[in-house]
Amino acid sequence: MPSAARGAASGSSARFKGVVLQQNGHWGAQIYFHHSRIWLGTFKSELAAARAYDSAAAKLHRGDTHRNFPCTEVTVHEPAFQDRFTTEAVLDMIRDGSRHVSAPAAVAAADGVVFEELFSKELTPSDVGKLNRLVIPKSTPRGVGVSLLLLEEQPSYVFTKGWNKFVKEKGLRARDTVGSTVVRRDDGRDPTALIDVGRRRREKGQ
Repeated sequence: MPSAARGAASGSSARFKGVVLQQNGHWGAQIYFHHSRIWLGTFKSELAAARAYDSAAAKLHRGDTHRNFPCTEVTVHEPAFQDRFTTEAVLDMIRDGSRHVSAPAAVAAADGVVFEELFSKELTPSDVGKLNRLVIPKSTPRGVGVSLLLLEEQPSYVFTKGWNKFVKEKGLRARDTVGSTVVRRDDGRDPTALIDVGRRRREKGQ
């Protein structure tokens, strides 16, 4: 059975289910299962904690409609991957952060497809403003993924071509999230890059 909750929190996130702000400024994730609170760990960002909740919900609450983010071409594979492990093993992977790359990659490997996460970030007002550019986190790994996204290498990577059109088509706003994943295949086809979108919950009138 899943282990009992552990870790202290000071207040719930107003934006994401299962996310709590801790006294040290980091973010905790927790989920309720059979009337018990399960602690999922402490994360440096609110978004990472929200994704941890979604991963746990995929295992504990199949068909749960209260995810923080809609399923993407990557995360849709997560339940199939989790079926290979016990509940406790999945929760341990969530706590140590290993699920993000290993889960989609492992489940897709049998079909000769591997998913590699490049980055994920919360959009700033300038990202969706008139500058027509998205600043990519400096931690984004160099390599084929950067080339696929046609990023300009400045002090930080910057995505410009078609970004303004993408923002308008998707109706993106500050504090929404975007992320990119490279899809590699072993059949000789060139790798491709996917861009995922996560929208923060809108208040009425927004």
